[in-house]
Amino acid sequence: MNKILSISILGLPFLLFSCDEKKEPVLYNSYRLSSIESDKDKYRQTFDYNEEGLIKRWEEHYGDSFGNTDIESSFKYDYDKRTIMISADEFLSGIDRRIFSDTLYLDDRGLARRAKGNVVIYHYDNYVSDSDYSYKIQKVYTADFKYDSSDQLIRINTSEKNSDFAGWEGQKSLDGYYEMKWKDGNLYESEAYYASPTSRLINRIEYSYYGGNTVEYIPILQTPTLRYFYLPLKYQGVFGKQSDYLVKGITHVYYGYNGETLTSYTDNYLYDISTTMHDS
Repeated sequence: MNKILSISILGLPFLLFSCDEKKEPVLYNSYRLSSIESDKDKYRQTFDYNEEGLIKRWEEHYGDSFGNTDIESSFKYDYDKRTIMISADEFLSGIDRRIFSDTLYLDDRGLARRAKGNVVIYHYDNYVSDSDYSYKIQKVYTADFKYDSSDQLIRINTSEKNSDFAGWEGQKSLDGYYEMKWKDGNLYESEAYYASPTSRLINRIEYSYYGGNTVEYIPILQTPTLRYFYLPLKYQGVFGKQSDYLVKGITHVYYGYNGETLTSYTDNYLYDISTTMHDS
């Protein structure tokens, strides 16, 4: 299937903060992504920024044959502790609602090194209101991020446990990992695995790209890293280097317990990028 993306650019001066407390913030002009829209499924992402030019709110909305998906997230920054605090509310295809409280811990390069948080999950049978969910669970989780010498994200180790609101955590964890492969400055494959009780491939994502000139002010990558609400932080460079070129196509392949292919599909992307900038 083809997706035609309309991209809006927001002209926004912002402050760049150094991890070195002796250095003063530097004010300079740059451009930030304002919105991404598609002619398919009424798809739309919107981006809002704080006075330093960092993402403070991100939303994603679309509808398909399974129902509407609405994701809203907000971001707060603690420069001294090198952390980003995230709150997110995801209502996915009218079936699951997930409410996240997430903290990202950054290294001295400003890259995410570890995530820690909890999520409350509501599952709906009747797709009507909060009172109609069939079950509610809470999980605590961690994720550790590894990069290569070029700051390309190459692995994520994950772990999650069931928990409750009184602080109880389950003894057994569900562990997994993601592996990313890069070539010539572009991410070309990402694989997700369960790690326990034995390693098992869950799904693979394959990327193709348009060549030619890069679009440096819009590092577009149409799939999230681990969490939906990490996507705007990925644009911001928190998860390392972006691919050099614009994504042309993304193929998703999902696997069963015995390694058989359950389903696969490909999204193809076309871009309509205006050269007109507007000030905030």
